[in-house]
Amino acid sequence: RRSVALAEQHGQALANAALGATTAIRDMIGPGVHSALAMVDLAYASPPSRADLEKRLASKAYFEADHARLLLAQLKRDGHLARSYPCPVQVVRLGRELILVALGGEVVVDYSLRLKRELAGPARVWVAGYCNDVFTYVPSERVLAEGGYEGDRCMRYTETMGLHPGPWARGLEERMVGQVHKLLAQTAAP
Repeated sequence: RRSVALAEQHGQALANAALGATTAIRDMIGPGVHSALAMVDLAYASPPSRADLEKRLASKAYFEADHARLLLAQLKRDGHLARSYPCPVQVVRLGRELILVALGGEVVVDYSLRLKRELAGPARVWVAGYCNDVFTYVPSERVLAEGGYEGDRCMRYTETMGLHPGPWARGLEERMVGQVHKLLAQTAAP
């Protein structure tokens, strides 16, 4: 705001900091990249009945009625509603220093907190959601039990990312975390 020289000085300081950070990361991570990917079938809780869906058609909430219409069409076409959804889980090890856990869907923060706690050791752990597929929220057991938007209702607003008949069944957190541990063993450096 005061002078071009001051702006250039701050710009150079920012550039030096960015260069220093990337150099430190390059020097910090040893050789070797190991990766493994698997799909985890996340089961849905009991699906709504045809009668329940027909009641929802009368809802004044557009998304509620539209979701019911789409599920009834799926029921007519396939004879049943989806029972599960395949969620991608991936582990990438960079050297011995960094583990990237890439989870599909919009996972809640509980996954990151738990995995960082369980995988604590010499390697840093980076947990990321929205990886390899974005389909809806993936709640932890805690959030699923709380219900609310992420635990229950978000499933009704995601036609473009997959048609989900209702909330997830209990046990999804253990399935996701268990798969991470299996993939971690597969990616261990020889």
